[in-house]
Amino acid sequence: MKKIVLALFIILITTNTLAQDDTGFGFARLMEKPVAVSLSRPADHVSLKVIISSSKQDRASQIKEIASARQHLLEKVEQNPDIILYSGSVQLSSDSATFLSLVKDHTDSLRVEVHLLLPMEKYGRDIFQGALKLLNSIEMIRPPGNSSYTVTEIQLAAKNPEQYRVVLMEMINEEIYSIQASLAETAKVTLGGLENPIQIRQIDNRQIELFIDYNLEIETAPNQ
Repeated sequence: MKKIVLALFIILITTNTLAQDDTGFGFARLMEKPVAVSLSRPADHVSLKVIISSSKQDRASQIKEIASARQHLLEKVEQNPDIILYSGSVQLSSDSATFLSLVKDHTDSLRVEVHLLLPMEKYGRDIFQGALKLLNSIEMIRPPGNSSYTVTEIQLAAKNPEQYRVVLMEMINEEIYSIQASLAETAKVTLGGLENPIQIRQIDNRQIELFIDYNLEIETAPNQ
C-alpha cells in the first residue's frame, strides 16, 4: 500500500509572539514573489522616506543637529493629524567605514531615515495622491541650521504586517494539504522557513501582497 508522509516543521507561536504592535509598519518593495502562497489586500498607507542629514564638519555636531532636525520634523508633522512620522529603531548610518573615527577631515555625513505616512483611505487609496500630499507637506518645513531633509523612496505600506502571520500560515497549510492530495507515490513533504519575516510586495498603485518566504521540499521514495 502506498503511503504519503507529510512532515511539517511548524513554528510554535507563543502568546508573546502574537502580541500586536500597532505602531509598526512594513514597506512594500517592487520584487518577484518567490512563493506560491500570498495575501493580497489594499495598502494601508503611502510612505515617503526622508533622509535627515547635516553638513556640519564633526561627528558630534552632526549628531546633535540631526537629533534637532528630527525633533523639528516631528513637531511640524504633529500639526497635521493625518500624517504619521515613523522611524522604527533609530540608527545613524554613514557611507564611510570610519563611522566612529575621530578623523576630522571626511567627505561623508551621518544620516537618519524616517518615514512620513498618510492613510490611503482618506486620499483615494492611491499612491500618487498620497505622495503629492506628503511632498507638499514636507516642502513647507524648513530644516534647522545646516541640516537637510532629502526625499527618497515613495512606497506603499502595511500597518503591523505581523497581524497576518496566522492567516498566511493557515493558507500555507491548505496549500501543503493540496499538494499532499495530488501526490501519487510515497513522498515526504518538508516545510521550513515559517519563522522568516513577512515580506511585502507592491502589486500596483494601490494593492500589496504579503507573504512568508517559506521553502518546500518534496522527497519521493521508490515504490514498495
